[in-house]
Amino acid sequence: LKSRPRVPTCSCTPQKCSRQLYGTMREDASQEMRASREVVMDAVVQNGLALQHAAAELRADREVVLAAVEQNWWALAYASVALQRDREILLVAMRQGPIAFTYGAGLDFDRELMLEAAASSIAVPGSKAPVFTIQDVAFQQSGDLEVIAFGMAGNRSAVVLPPEATVGDLGARLAEQSSLSRFVFMDFLGHGVPGPFDFKRALADFTTDAPHAKA
Repeated sequence: LKSRPRVPTCSCTPQKCSRQLYGTMREDASQEMRASREVVMDAVVQNGLALQHAAAELRADREVVLAAVEQNWWALAYASVALQRDREILLVAMRQGPIAFTYGAGLDFDRELMLEAAASSIAVPGSKAPVFTIQDVAFQQSGDLEVIAFGMAGNRSAVVLPPEATVGDLGARLAEQSSLSRFVFMDFLGHGVPGPFDFKRALADFTTDAPHAKA
């Protein structure tokens, strides 16, 4: 019978290990700590640059890298090449420092589109941001759009926007109302959650009315 491969273990708690990983003792972090997803994740949410001390497989873990880059975009330098070229992770980095686009140089990325998306308030999937449930989008008699949104605490908001408003415009208004983050997720009932590159999409697309009927 073949023996099972040894599973690395560590005698300290993940919190204590993570402090070693990103603190003054990080250079002495054990291989077990570097390979522990729990330890590394706990470390990078406190100091994204701790990613440099993680095992290679964790530097190729999208969730770990996203958490690290959210905390400090310079952590992108320690991610795997594939994740350095991930459009959404690159966007998170660009929202902190537009110079991060250099990691996308030579790739089929539209720099202007990336900069516009970086300036929008729509959160990147997998990142931490408040969620607004969009219950209804409808045209008013005036021709403007009224959006009924509910925050995570169940608080109701009625947002009025011009008929040519975009998903990005709504995201900006809702982010202004949120004290938690400058980015938000918007869950349109029956339509799903737009991504950060949907910022130019017409808000009228989410109405139950036919937009051309309101011209």
